Amino acid sequence: MTHFYRADKVTPYFKRRMALTETQQAIEQLRRAERPVIAFRKEWTPDAAASAVGLASVLKSLGKSPEIVCDGFAPPAHLDFLPRLKEVRPEMSALRRFRITVDVSKNKVGELSYEAKDGFLYIYLTPKSGAFDSSHLATGTTDWHHDLIVTIDTPDTASLGGLAESSGDFFFRSPILNIDHSPANELYGAVNRVDPTATSCGEMLFHLFKEMGVAIDKALATTLLTGMVSKTRSFKSGSITPRALGAASELVALGADRDLIVKSLYRTKTISALRLWGRALARMKHDPTHRIVSSLLTRQDFVLAGADECDLADIIEELITASPEAETVALIYEREGGEVCCVVRNDFRRNADALTAPWNGAGGKVQSRCFIKGKSITDIEKEVLEHLRATLAGA
Repeated sequence: MTHFYRADKVTPYFKRRMALTETQQAIEQLRRAERPVIAFRKEWTPDAAASAVGLASVLKSLGKSPEIVCDGFAPPAHLDFLPRLKEVRPEMSALRRFRITVDVSKNKVGELSYEAKDGFLYIYLTPKSGAFDSSHLATGTTDWHHDLIVTIDTPDTASLGGLAESSGDFFFRSPILNIDHSPANELYGAVNRVDPTATSCGEMLFHLFKEMGVAIDKALATTLLTGMVSKTRSFKSGSITPRALGAASELVALGADRDLIVKSLYRTKTISALRLWGRALARMKHDPTHRIVSSLLTRQDFVLAGADECDLADIIEELITASPEAETVALIYEREGGEVCCVVRNDFRRNADALTAPWNGAGGKVQSRCFIKGKSITDIEKEVLEHLRATLAGA
């Protein structure tokens, strides 16, 4: 797994301007960038998606050309009310272009053609007179297409999945503006706007936009409130602060459609998904000593519920809601073909990837996923839970 630590790689500009607050530095980054890329973690949340498209909308209104990316992202139907959600790309676009320079000061080009054959690209230049040879040619690459990386709701770069791995040089050499509210954030950016007292990135962006003087219309207000509602389970979690309630009240006053958000997030579940959730909750196990909550789903559970893997969305959140004192959540389920998937969520004491390391888990610090073959799901459940207990006991 590739990790990038950028906290000590502050750009010279920001070394000269360290008197600025984190919020002011974030605003400076956004205002200076012309072609920012907004990225959020592979194991994404509605808050991450909503905040990313909300930020992209604001940047476009300021004349910027943002791009939004999330590894393997597919827009879910229940969030289709969010503007620009379909603009989120599942992979990074070309970061640089390969450039071929031809000296035509003496020999003008008469004809240009190309063909792809046997895995090679052949480019043909025919001069109007004389001839071209290698002395007339030079090759190179253009500058990076993007001039700023903005990460949203992403505690570490490993959580970005294949985005950071496939574009390692770009992530290492480019300035990163890191926006998050998780106390588990690794502060890997050149600028880290991280506020653990905030309920969500949606709340953080609301305050950021106000400081920037951005006019928040109904669509943007709805988008930002979506992040707050999703992270607080419609303001039922224990993380609510007076500042958060004030922000939500202002967003509703600006036209945010709370009824649409609640209906889309919580009242659009299919019967098959609800049946699967019921089976997961019925099998929930709670270890108060180690603060672990877990559940197990067999292939038979999927068949009887008439559900598939896409119906697993938000089950982790339901397990957390059912047992708010838990610090670690494990969902173990059987996939087609006999492979077993284990998803581990840990927001507090340990890195989730470290908790799933014996099975080569990947996903990041907060949530990690691993796949295990060759054993029954009950044996895997026992093995995973014993490992989690032993590891957390030694933390």
